[in-house]
Amino acid sequence: MVRPQVRPLTRWRFALLAVAALAGTATVLPARAEAAEPRPGLGARLEAALAGTDAAGLRLAEARQAVAASQAVADAARAEVNVRQAEMLRLAADQADLAALVDVARAPLAGLSIASYTLASEGRMIDEASGGLASPDFGSRLVRAATGRTATHVADLSEQADVLADQRQAADRDLATAAEALAGAEAALVAATEQESSAAASLHDELDRYERLWWSSTAPGSDLPRVALDAYARAAGGAPCPVPWSLLAGIGRVESHHGGGDLDRTGRVVVFGPLLDGSLPGTAVITDSDGGAYDGDGTFDRAVGPMQFLPGTWAVVGRDGDGDGRRDPFDLHDAAAGAAELLCRSGGGAEPRRALFAYNPSTTYADAVLGHAERYERAVGADPADAFAGSPDELRARYQL
Repeated sequence: MVRPQVRPLTRWRFALLAVAALAGTATVLPARAEAAEPRPGLGARLEAALAGTDAAGLRLAEARQAVAASQAVADAARAEVNVRQAEMLRLAADQADLAALVDVARAPLAGLSIASYTLASEGRMIDEASGGLASPDFGSRLVRAATGRTATHVADLSEQADVLADQRQAADRDLATAAEALAGAEAALVAATEQESSAAASLHDELDRYERLWWSSTAPGSDLPRVALDAYARAAGGAPCPVPWSLLAGIGRVESHHGGGDLDRTGRVVVFGPLLDGSLPGTAVITDSDGGAYDGDGTFDRAVGPMQFLPGTWAVVGRDGDGDGRRDPFDLHDAAAGAAELLCRSGGGAEPRRALFAYNPSTTYADAVLGHAERYERAVGADPADAFAGSPDELRARYQL
């Protein structure tokens, strides 16, 4: 297993370790208090990431508008197709009804034709028998009149059928045009939806980039990474007694400069103190208490994590500060919650110096922590909520992600 480099001890740190060893009550080994190297260009990169996020958000908003417009066009085209289809069904029904009327109207013509022929034959017979004195035309006239009316009615119905046929052809053309428009609208909607998905994916990428930078960037006026500030604020809010977040931040600053380097959103950073095997002058010999589970050594202990807990101490005060179901001393959220627990067992925020002596029995250590705590509170304020303005979560809410 590859292990991170152990932080070198300064003379100041040797002195504190010596005091802790003589007192026999050391629980945490302080890390260097020197200022860490600033991360070059992080502010500019964060601004660039924010600009990229805003641009991606604008593209997504435009894509969503295009989807809404395409959806409206598609809905209108679909409604038009439905109207045309209903019109076609109506015309088809009218044609069927008219065809039935034509059949009914034509049915008497055959009978009238037979009647006309029969009456004509009988008329000739009567005329011959009467020597031209009788008039047989009355019945024939009636039949001819009935035939004429029927034929006229059939012709009218046939003309109406032709009109309906023309209307149906026109309606069929209109339906085809509406269906073509619908197909185009649906294709445009698919394209707009794909553009929206692409814009959303781009925004997620930009937000991920922004989030990585934002959480590792420092709160205004301080050297305090926002993810560390989040960890200290959460731990203070969930502590069993009143503990200022700034006091926890002071401890984190002295112990490991808040884990050092770039922290990501999780706040997890693997930090080890020196092996406590007595090989370094002024250090106590502390035999293994965790089977090497945390510090990787089964013979001797070493302080672990950004708040530099000895494994034995962590077993007592370790807490789950971020709700992930684990108590991990390398997770700054958990470590800060454990530190709050340890402070509360010795006076908490009401007696910060006494509480810090339980953490590390050194006046120099307590002075350093309290000095950083005061500086952080001046820079950020007693309530650090304002330092989280423009957070990735705010941007996600703004862009409805």
